[in-house]
Amino acid sequence: MPEEDVEYECVVCGSRIKFSTIEARGGYIRCPNQYCRSRILRKVRPLRMKHVRCD
Repeated sequence: MPEEDVEYECVVCGSRIKFSTIEARGGYIRCPNQYCRSRILRKVRPLRMKHVRCD
């Protein structure tokens, strides 16, 4: 099973950054937007629909 790259979103400005980019920076967690630089990121959930069958 291929490993998916987790995506994070800045709470302040809405910019998105992938986990591989954060790792490339040496684990320095900060918004990629030059003018924002917030340290608060949230994990973006994948767009999967959940089907529940009820009988």
